[in-house]
Amino acid sequence: MGQRDPAKLEHKKAAIEYFISGICGIFCLVTAYLGHQADGPAWARKMCFMQYPNGNGTFTAGPDDVYGVLMAAAALTVARRVCLDFIFSPIASMMSIVKPADKIKFRQQGWVLVYYSTAWTWGFLEIYGSKYWLDRHALWQDYPQTAAMNQSFKFYLCFQMGFWIHMVFVTLVEPWQKDFVVMIAHHIVTITMFCGSYYIGMTRTAHAILVEQDFADILLPAAKMCNYVALGKSPLKSTFQGLADGLFATFALAWIPTRHIILPIIYYSVWYEAETDFLAAGCSCGKGNECVSAPELGCILTKESFGNAVLVYKVFLGFFQCLLAFWLKELLVAVYKALIGGNIKGVEESSSQQIDELDKKKS
Repeated sequence: MGQRDPAKLEHKKAAIEYFISGICGIFCLVTAYLGHQADGPAWARKMCFMQYPNGNGTFTAGPDDVYGVLMAAAALTVARRVCLDFIFSPIASMMSIVKPADKIKFRQQGWVLVYYSTAWTWGFLEIYGSKYWLDRHALWQDYPQTAAMNQSFKFYLCFQMGFWIHMVFVTLVEPWQKDFVVMIAHHIVTITMFCGSYYIGMTRTAHAILVEQDFADILLPAAKMCNYVALGKSPLKSTFQGLADGLFATFALAWIPTRHIILPIIYYSVWYEAETDFLAAGCSCGKGNECVSAPELGCILTKESFGNAVLVYKVFLGFFQCLLAFWLKELLVAVYKALIGGNIKGVEESSSQQIDELDKKKS
């Protein structure tokens, strides 16, 4: 039986991906139209407008925020498809990338680059100069931390939660790599920790972790995209190979301090400082500085229950660090191969072959 043309079929789940992206596109358009009608349905308005305003330009958190998170997930799914097909597909052709597998991965990495560049810049602007900028003790103060969020920060949090929900879909529909199980576990841990932190009103730690994690994730897709150009027939392939090598080296240098120095510092704070700082700072729950249950004010945690929340942080962040250790091993192997081969070309060629093998299995 003849081999099917990989250029006409990216992978087995391409039809499902296009179908779901199309449904998300229609949903977003209909929701946006209904949400801006004076007599539109409540669910549509909740998806289109920020909920729980305080009246002074700030916002608090509440269960209806889930509407905005789901809208963000749907919108990001559509944005990804648009970027892949109408931005990075033409660029791939313009850059003379000829191998179908490399075209596919160039487009996918283009979307990753766009997202993480946006998310890290946005998150950094929110954290820079804040009370908890370079102050780990402030990560646990001013509870509830969702009581008076500015519009930009609340939008950022909903945007990030929507992205990680969207990433579960992306990971399922893209060709499964050897770290598929680890990747899905990473996404589930991230969603659980992030959404849980938002619900209990402790957003500063989640925000700090997102910012320090997102930075290195800008460099890796940029390196891969340059390498795919170098693997093609561009007259500038040697230039792009040099860019790829430089970006990959910078990524490796950024990965270790962010994942394995800054994150453990935050983890240390969870173990040894969180409870002390939380109780010493007090809470704004309607009874002076007492930390009492007052859900209407965003106070989910109490003096007694905060220890349970810290325990969850310890378990999930510990598991998260184990996942990162797995990827550190993969990174060090890639660095070793790059050093032996002189560049990262061989590393990416082996990665591209995985998609080619998937295409062969369809015949």
